[in-house]
Amino acid sequence: MQIILVILSTTLQLFYLLALLHFGIGIFNAVEAISTADPKLVAGALSASIVKSLIAVVPSILGLLLSLNLSRSIEALPNWFKRYTRLMSYLWLLFIPIGTVIGVIQLKRLRHAT
Repeated sequence: MQIILVILSTTLQLFYLLALLHFGIGIFNAVEAISTADPKLVAGALSASIVKSLIAVVPSILGLLLSLNLSRSIEALPNWFKRYTRLMSYLWLLFIPIGTVIGVIQLKRLRHAT
């Protein structure tokens, strides 16, 4: 059962990478729209990228919370999952304010467990 939860947590946290990709593409589109000198177009590109990012972050937060729950039994988890969780926790520090708090908590747990 635990391996299924590990795979589910890993899969859900991949949505965060998708959110970062959406945000980056939205910033690129907004910079591209600056040349049109239309502020509504720039604002529309930025707001669309933020909305897409937030939609992708919701399942990712569930994956991070599942990872926090799984880290209680850190000895029984695979080594690849520990490394993956550490990497994703560092990435979550970029998502202010929710991800920063959860990422710091996860990194503290991982540091005390290893």
